[in-house]
Amino acid sequence: MATAYAALVSLMHIIEQIQHHPHPPVCLDKEQVQSLQENVAFLQDFLEYYHTLISQEYEDGLVVRIADAAHATEDVIENHIVDQILDDQSTTTSRENISSIDYQFYQDLQKVIADMDLIKKQVIEIKEKIGIVQDPQLHGNSNPAGSLSSSTLQGHKQAMIGRDDVLNEIMDKLTGQQSDCRIIPIVGMGGIGKTTLARNVYENPLTVEYFDICAWVTVSQEYNTREILLELVCPKTKEKGSFEGNT
Repeated sequence: MATAYAALVSLMHIIEQIQHHPHPPVCLDKEQVQSLQENVAFLQDFLEYYHTLISQEYEDGLVVRIADAAHATEDVIENHIVDQILDDQSTTTSRENISSIDYQFYQDLQKVIADMDLIKKQVIEIKEKIGIVQDPQLHGNSNPAGSLSSSTLQGHKQAMIGRDDVLNEIMDKLTGQQSDCRIIPIVGMGGIGKTTLARNVYENPLTVEYFDICAWVTVSQEYNTREILLELVCPKTKEKGSFEGNT
């Protein structure tokens, strides 16, 4: 997944560099640029937020196709830049040859855009098939870390299939016989399922039974320390007003 996401980031960076360059090495068609940017943004969003909600059989093939499409698009652009440089250095290049190169570049770019369109269509079909509903707050400023609708949360629980070993390991650490305070970090790049794992641990029946007090707090890039502390010290408990027991 990381390779595909990195390929999309790299492709978007190249497009933006060409757009904002005072003397761009290639001239990109506006409609093609718009299509590329929309497709790249859509696929980035999918990899970052939704890829953990689909089954492994879908994910593996899609991730490979996304990476291949991004690399192919980048190759088309870079190869055309090289052709342009070579033509500029040649004293015998005719206008007809330049037009032919530009036309071929347009056709090659249109082909990789069509490939991305097919991938995007497949992603949409899969999301509709498994009933993923995007929550409006997922990318909202009020909660940048994301919130989950009930249907999406159900998908998160299903996504843990095949990752039970990690879930069980964390549960053992949390509900073991150790009496000391435990802090268990879950780290990694965006989109690999950290929030999914944390949510499944938090809502696990054993967690609910073992701990008298549980609190879920989201910390965004812009946060209010006082509000976070209030959420932690005043959580919803099984018995309101009771702060005794395991925490």
